[in-house]
Amino acid sequence: MIGDYLRKLPGHYQEVLQQRLVAIYFINNLRGSGATDYILDATGDIYAVMLFNPNTLKTDLSKWLTYRENSCFIRNASDVKIDINCGTEYTGFLYALVHESTHVLDYVESHTPYVEKSIDTIKGMKATSTLFTKNTWKDLAEPLLSYDFPNRKNITFYGYGGPKINISDARELYEHLMMTPFVSLYGSMNWAEDFADTMTFYHITHMLGQPYEIRYAQNGDQVRVFRPMESAKIKERFSILRELY
Repeated sequence: MIGDYLRKLPGHYQEVLQQRLVAIYFINNLRGSGATDYILDATGDIYAVMLFNPNTLKTDLSKWLTYRENSCFIRNASDVKIDINCGTEYTGFLYALVHESTHVLDYVESHTPYVEKSIDTIKGMKATSTLFTKNTWKDLAEPLLSYDFPNRKNITFYGYGGPKINISDARELYEHLMMTPFVSLYGSMNWAEDFADTMTFYHITHMLGQPYEIRYAQNGDQVRVFRPMESAKIKERFSILRELY
């Protein structure tokens, strides 16, 4: 599975990982899907390691993303249900691998001004925006005012500092999300996660032919189905993503 999913990455990703990925680790009890960190060599060139939760290997993609999504909410309303539909052909490891590989690409090629503040210092980056972040983000975790929305700053996942948002407020939260260029709540937190999730869901839907739906149900009835990849604002970014293949 690991080898198969690596071969399903965009060709350019595979080239970058061949040159810059030091190791992949699977860590029991890792919180979340995965993580990526950078390493510097003696000349200051950036390399990376990727850490993955082994549970992503044995949980189908939709179930894993549903688990992630629900970790954002306080379950104050038992009649509200949220699930993510990305099909059952792949496991959660596909999401984790594409997402974390996109961070590696970002560390190496700076598709956002910086993935984290320390990279800004190390690289001496001067740019305050890139083609991807322009007209969307003012700073790492500060979108343009028109794309900020109530409760965005309270979004958390996997128990890191939360959850802080009642599930009874989820529908309103998603309605606001759909008016932005952000493909997911996770991606709305900062420009690095925006880039990683946008590229990941583009790959899942446009390259691998899987759906991406956020389903909101209440009292057993499916009230709303949100399909971010059909948003005009998100489609405007597709030309940038295609260049990464």
